[in-house]
Amino acid sequence: MIGPDGRAFVDIGASPALGTAGSGDVLTGIIAGLLARNDLAFVDPVAVVAAGVWIHSRAGRLAEADVANPTAADIGKMVGEVLRDV
Repeated sequence: MIGPDGRAFVDIGASPALGTAGSGDVLTGIIAGLLARNDLAFVDPVAVVAAGVWIHSRAGRLAEADVANPTAADIGKMVGEVLRDV
C-alpha cells in the first residue's frame, strides 16, 4: 500500500488463507473499526490502515494454524486473539 504522502507499506507475512471468500470483508471491518474508534485529527489514517492489514494478516496465519481450510469466519474469530497479544 502506498499512502498519499508516498510512504509504502508491505505486508510480508500474508497467509494463503487470506484468499478465501469473505476475507476482504473481514479486513474492511477491521480497518473500519480501527478508524471509527480513533479521532482522525490525532491519528494518522494511513498508519491505521497499515495496522489493520497487519492485524488481518496475523489473524489469517493464526486461523491457518488452527484449521486446515479456514473460512473468513475463522479469520474473524482470531482478530480478538491478535488484539489481546499486542
